[in-house]
Amino acid sequence: MALRVLVVGGGLMGAAAAWRLSVRGHQVTVLERFGPGHDRGSSYGSSRIFRLAYAEPPYTELALRALPLWRALEEESGQPVLTLTGAVDHGLPEALDRLADVLAGAGRPAQRLSPEEVAGRWPGLRADTAALFHPDAGRVHADDAVSALLKAAGQRGAEVRRCGTGCA
Repeated sequence: MALRVLVVGGGLMGAAAAWRLSVRGHQVTVLERFGPGHDRGSSYGSSRIFRLAYAEPPYTELALRALPLWRALEEESGQPVLTLTGAVDHGLPEALDRLADVLAGAGRPAQRLSPEEVAGRWPGLRADTAALFHPDAGRVHADDAVSALLKAAGQRGAEVRRCGTGCA
């Protein structure tokens, strides 16, 4: 049964909710107070970190579930939103061990590096102890992601209302 759903706020979370609800066949209306690319919310700007390496497995599991959705959004909207470049964590060996264990448990690659290997690979980066490189990390292009989410939701019939100082 299709529901009529009102989403208040068209930032990253509201836009994502609108897209996924529209994918499920619901009639969605998004109310957004500000124009595209505004700087009054938590999801404005050029980028946010995307990573799979977390000390707590549930966060890694959530990121793993999100990865194919980011790719599906790119395909549906025709807009790139996620660039994977890899990431380096460095610090206490115990903390890096935990990240490596969680990634290994999820079947994801990671490579331990010495401080010398880090300096040779990334001259501007210094690791005092050990480091962990994990390739499944990068950045979400935040403003582009919001735009792509609203576009994809709109292609499925969602309506986005820009309301200024008040919605009626």
